[in-house]
Amino acid sequence: MKFFTPSTIMRTLCIAFLAGIAFASWGFAFFVIVSVLGLMFIIGGRQRKRFQVYIILACLVVAGVSFGLWRYTESYPSSKSIALMAGQEVAIKGLVVEVDANESWQHVTLTDLSFGNQQLEDRLLLTTMLYPQFSYGDQIQVKCTIEAPKPIEDFAYDRYLQAKDVWATCFSYQVWKQSEGGGSALIATLLNARINFIEKSDQVFGEPHASLLAGLLLGEQRFTDVWKDRFLKTGTTHIVAASGYNISVVLWIAMGFFASIGVKRQKAFAFLVASIAGYILLAGADAAVFRAGVMGIVLLLAHQTERKTSMVNILLVTAVLMLAINPRLLRDDVGFQLSMASTIGLIYLSPILKNKFKWLPKKLLIQESIIATLSATFASLPILILQFGTFSFASLLTNIFVLPWIPLAMAGGSIATLIGFVSIEFGAIISAPGGLALTSMLWAVKVFASLNLYLESIPLAITIIALLGWGIVLFLFIYNRYSYAPNQTLL
Repeated sequence: MKFFTPSTIMRTLCIAFLAGIAFASWGFAFFVIVSVLGLMFIIGGRQRKRFQVYIILACLVVAGVSFGLWRYTESYPSSKSIALMAGQEVAIKGLVVEVDANESWQHVTLTDLSFGNQQLEDRLLLTTMLYPQFSYGDQIQVKCTIEAPKPIEDFAYDRYLQAKDVWATCFSYQVWKQSEGGGSALIATLLNARINFIEKSDQVFGEPHASLLAGLLLGEQRFTDVWKDRFLKTGTTHIVAASGYNISVVLWIAMGFFASIGVKRQKAFAFLVASIAGYILLAGADAAVFRAGVMGIVLLLAHQTERKTSMVNILLVTAVLMLAINPRLLRDDVGFQLSMASTIGLIYLSPILKNKFKWLPKKLLIQESIIATLSATFASLPILILQFGTFSFASLLTNIFVLPWIPLAMAGGSIATLIGFVSIEFGAIISAPGGLALTSMLWAVKVFASLNLYLESIPLAITIIALLGWGIVLFLFIYNRYSYAPNQTLL
């Protein structure tokens, strides 16, 4: 059998590229490189011409790692970056691309920056008063002192912003709107459609149901502090965010639903891909939404092929493409990490759990929901613990009660809201199925949150024990998977 197939070469380059990005991100990714070398040893040990195999694989690894290191280096600010003006008081013009307002302030992200006749690269995050209100496409001028983002206590706020290409911040009351209607006409149209959809859902469903629907469909954060606290305590914040975790679990349940009613895989696949495309457009097509949609399509492709080798290829290529566009996602974007982890869990763990939980009833998608929740939660557990240092013992139970309702809530809520554009009264009548699903989800979150099973701070010892336990289970999974096939390699 020919060893250096295009698939093997591609996977080796992809893994090496990821190792390069990891090394540049953390500075101590030796374990990643050792893993690559270990794979080389496993592969090379089964070849007759070991020396030639090692040489070729070493060249591929060096090429991939070098490209990863170079790409990460290119993500640093250039000589024309706004970051180099830190500490200076300047009057800068820019185009509004994002606005995040709370009860007191507006946080406005600016791009296409200019200072006099000088064009500046990267983005500026402006904090200013609530009025006048700004929106996408506004051209504004601000006079302020440029500051470099800094960590906030234990939160790496600077790295969080850098992953969004924001390398400078400023606070100012001296802000003037110069013009409107700039930017992309398509994005402006999508954002207006998003705003109109949210306003109409408010009229059809009322609160807090409309806020939950906006979170499910659009990742819009509109809940009161009380409800935010409830979602946090039950480990269900992912369902009201535009995350790959959320969309992956929902798609997994949806695929189980189509299979249960006898819909052919090809038809279900086409429908779900079209639904993801519509979701990306409706949600504004920003980076987080786009990433969630991409991971959803990856999951669908993996499910469509039913070949583990194809799944590996799809995941690796997806990760490489996303990191080639923005190499800072690997370390500084929790959403990317959760998307990858939950997708891997759904692809590799769910078939094993399905065999173990055959006794669960398939009615009302109970089996699919529990399996999807367990798979995604287990795979994401180390990231959740390390990134947030918190844990909800009610998370699993709450998700099992909540997730089965999501497809009905999203479908019923969307239909009722769209009908609401024609008639609010008729939309309210049609909203019964979606309203039932939303009410059930809110009830479950409220009840489980009241149990106070949430740890705001996990002791280091418990963290280590939990991660060790996760590692042992993962090792046993890999061992059992490959031990029965002595001639099978990991690549």
